[in-house]
Amino acid sequence: MSRKRYFDIKKYLHFNDNTAIDSDRYYKVRPIYILWNEDLQQFGVFAEHLSIDERMVRCFGRHGCKMYMKGKPVKFGYKLWILSSFDGYHFYIIPYQGAQKENGSENSSESLDKAMKSKKEKKTLSQTVVGNLLSVVETPAKHKIYMGNFFTSYDLFVSLRDKRFFATGTVRENRMAKCPLKSSKILGEMDRGTSDRKFDTENEIAAVRWNDNRVVSLITNFEDTRGFTKVERRMKGGKQKVHVPSCVVSYNKYKNGVDLFDNHMETYFSSIQGKKWYWPLFINAFETSLVAAWKFSKFFAPEQALDLLEFRRHITIAYLGLCLTRNIAGWGLGIQQKNPDYLKLQSEHILVKNPNGKQRRCQLKNCTKNHNYLSKMQFRTLR
Repeated sequence: MSRKRYFDIKKYLHFNDNTAIDSDRYYKVRPIYILWNEDLQQFGVFAEHLSIDERMVRCFGRHGCKMYMKGKPVKFGYKLWILSSFDGYHFYIIPYQGAQKENGSENSSESLDKAMKSKKEKKTLSQTVVGNLLSVVETPAKHKIYMGNFFTSYDLFVSLRDKRFFATGTVRENRMAKCPLKSSKILGEMDRGTSDRKFDTENEIAAVRWNDNRVVSLITNFEDTRGFTKVERRMKGGKQKVHVPSCVVSYNKYKNGVDLFDNHMETYFSSIQGKKWYWPLFINAFETSLVAAWKFSKFFAPEQALDLLEFRRHITIAYLGLCLTRNIAGWGLGIQQKNPDYLKLQSEHILVKNPNGKQRRCQLKNCTKNHNYLSKMQFRTLR
């Protein structure tokens, strides 16, 4: 594809009908995300340990859905709610667009608002998001969910328990239904590794508060909070062994799926720029599909797995190899030759170095330049 053709396609690229825009703020890219989620879920939710988190798509333009998130690698951009495996494969992605009175999109984070209102149920944003993300899980009892303190609450975990979802997450103190644990202030003054635990026998919810370099609170509806392991921590005078609740160890192991995916995305992220507000979302979908394909290959064929850079190279070479055969430029040879994969750099110029070191003129129309590197089949010596 020539540079001019690329820019022409990019200029007129649309994903939805602009004459029928509804109240969905992501209307222009909604079909992309619907098809994208269908592709991610085509083999089902095959991972046992799942992670729920948000990630940011970098954007410096102006749009009502653009947000700022403190503490994230990407602080300005569009927010996505994500259900991921613990090693980073995404199963469901929902762009967040804030509260809406009406929404024509079934893939939005507010898609269940009407149903909840009809039942006269009052739910928080985090409960709604978790419910939407977990709607794609067909067999809840076969999966374990891990989430951060933005999503976790006592009421949510009771609801997940009723639906047979197993979940663990860090929690804020004001979301623990007044659980009578030792306060963070008192526990923070005790030795490192000290913990306190309580168990709700009615709803089978366990709560743990543990003192490390700061106090951490967790709740779980399936893990045994009585087990401990020992880990090394640096303290004054050297390293010491510290007791860690087993649920904290599991949380640290399985929670960072989305953050791991963020790391892969930022390592080799595309530098293609665009002026439209939805261009970063389109490029993000494209790049996410590529990383997801790499993750999928590693999951099902670990012995043949490539690193991410080599995988991207293979994908690039495969697409470059889809060029059609061309006629050899000459005087009536009538021979067709397929260009080698490594020479398919552009659709018009297939460059090789002139062995004589002399310049030749390009034979293509509208090209009057002389080159030392010449097209293998579309250049000839001047006479």
